Amino acid sequence: MNGKEDIQLLPGTKKRLGIKVTGENRFLYIGSAIFGASIVATFWFNFDIKSLESQMNSIDEQLFILEQKRDKRAEENVQTSRQQIASTIQLIDDHIYLTKAFSKIESVTQENIQVESITYDLIGNKIAITAKATSYTVIARQLAALLSDDNILDVSLGKMTPSLDGIIEFSMELSYNSSKLLKNKKTE
Repeated sequence: MNGKEDIQLLPGTKKRLGIKVTGENRFLYIGSAIFGASIVATFWFNFDIKSLESQMNSIDEQLFILEQKRDKRAEENVQTSRQQIASTIQLIDDHIYLTKAFSKIESVTQENIQVESITYDLIGNKIAITAKATSYTVIARQLAALLSDDNILDVSLGKMTPSLDGIIEFSMELSYNSSKLLKNKKTE
């Protein structure tokens, strides 16, 4: 032999048995498929993340450009105008309509009464009237007409002075419900 002598206990030729086991490499194939799918998914998610980050950067740049274009002074003017409009609306809602009160008093005034002056006290919710009437009966009817109106709370008759020509000068003071008589709100 060639100087090396090896002892061989088993025969040198191998014989294969002709038995094949089905599915012996199945775990290897499944594992390789899962590994391949995870690599593809990793690359896909990485690409998707990069795409989303570029979209976010683009949107951030657009927001920055829009922020630069904002006119803060005009925005403050709009806010001021909005507050002024709200105050004006409140003022109009709370506005006192003396013409409504005068129309109401005129509608209940008897035809034989001549009103000389009307003075109003908005804080005290009172209206003072000086007038002339042809008789005491007309004055009594006038007081009854005023007291029958639900807008007028109380009527107090003041000084009555008859003149030589038969005309009676008198004064009266009306207490009224300001929300019904002076405001333009529907309370009926």
